[in-house]
Order: sequence, then structure tokens, then C-alpha cells
Amino acid sequence: MVPTAANGQPALALYMKQPDGTHRAFQLQVLSLTDKGVSHVGCFFDTSLFEQFGLPEVIVRETAR
Repeated sequence: MVPTAANGQPALALYMKQPDGTHRAFQLQVLSLTDKGVSHVGCFFDTSLFEQFGLPEVIVRETAR
């Protein structure tokens, strides 16, 4: 998960780990918060939105040796 924001609301970019070890864009979640906590989560499976948020489509992580 990578924290971001959408329309002034907190959001999370979720990446799905692939068999080759990379993480590919999967879903954006936009949280609606109240003083009691999260009241709603909007989920967007349109991975083309990642580019509009300035997020990479694929994250490559180096593994420790």
C-alpha cells in the first residue's frame, strides 16, 4: 500500500505482488473519515488512475542478499 490523497481525502494505492517479485497496480481506495473513524471506502479498480495520481504502475523491489 502507498498512501496518497484524492479530493482532499486520504487514499491508498494497492499493489498486487506478482510471481516475478514486482508489485503491479491493483486498486485505489479513497477513505471518507468522520470523528469516529472510517465511514466509507470507495474502491476503484481502474489502474489507469494510478498515472493521474503520479503513481507507478509497477514497483520493483530489490531483495536483500
